[in-house]
Amino acid sequence: MTTGIEVPLLYVPDVIPDADLLFRALMDSLPWTRQTYKFMGNTGPVPREEVWVSATGYTYGGRRYPGWDSPGGCKWTPELLAIKAVVEAKTNTQYSSVLCNLYRDETDCVSQHCDCEPTMSDEHPIASVSLGATRRFRVRRSKDRDSKMGEGAWTTYNLEHGSLCVMLPGMQTAWVHEVPREKFPCGPRINLTFRVYSDGR
Repeated sequence: MTTGIEVPLLYVPDVIPDADLLFRALMDSLPWTRQTYKFMGNTGPVPREEVWVSATGYTYGGRRYPGWDSPGGCKWTPELLAIKAVVEAKTNTQYSSVLCNLYRDETDCVSQHCDCEPTMSDEHPIASVSLGATRRFRVRRSKDRDSKMGEGAWTTYNLEHGSLCVMLPGMQTAWVHEVPREKFPCGPRINLTFRVYSDGR
């Protein structure tokens, strides 16, 4: 981990029991989909595969993620519920949704952003579980409140198999984060990001 300033984030390795079995089960059982992004007149495939699990649908970047009772929706699986129970016990928070991300190889990534949508509660933590290959997770200060662009030096964490990364309340309005592309080959990684809706759903 590269440090320079204190980041409102907790990293805990080796949190998820049976991480190998859960990784393989999620790889095989979830309906992974690579959507198309729309940004400033440009379109293209999202550089990762995703599954949204929540009673409520979610819209981001021109993409629609259906709630579990809508066509194409996905319900909580036994594996997701097992991980959710561990995460809720560790963070003392009950989560209403999880965004599952699959990075197939070193070319899959997510660019710098903050999880500061109006539907997401900034009064609760965001809990991120990593399964599979270790990937870099970088954070830096936002240019201004609610900005999805950052400035200044990055602080880097290596998110390992079975680990939990907790972004504490308030982080999304002052920091951005990303998972950059890697220059060396690496295997697949699943990231599960547990969130709370601001309306309590």
